[in-house]
Amino acid sequence: MCQLNRQVFSANLYVIVGNKIIRKEHRTLADNRKKFPGK
Repeated sequence: MCQLNRQVFSANLYVIVGNKIIRKEHRTLADNRKKFPGK
């Protein structure tokens, strides 16, 4: 049971970290569009 909870926790952590990275990438893309309107 404890092992299963640990797996679920690590999976949730992976999703949270992934979402933060994706958000950061989107922000970078938006900033690049502002800097380079032609692209």
